[in-house]
Amino acid sequence: MFGGSFIFVAIATIGLIFFVRTDAPKYYTAKGDEEGALEAIKTIYNTEGSQIQANKIMRFIQKSTN
Repeated sequence: MFGGSFIFVAIATIGLIFFVRTDAPKYYTAKGDEEGALEAIKTIYNTEGSQIQANKIMRFIQKSTN
């Protein structure tokens, strides 16, 4: 009875560890890595190559961290 749920939780945990990207633009901004932050923004917000939209989001994140 408990074995089935344990197997599911183990598979989900492994999936989260290896397949989910947890990098946040705020983390990169705090480290001073603007290129990494822009890449994370493009991935998370799906800006589809719009540099202007990505820069707007970047400025908003920079304002919120100050």
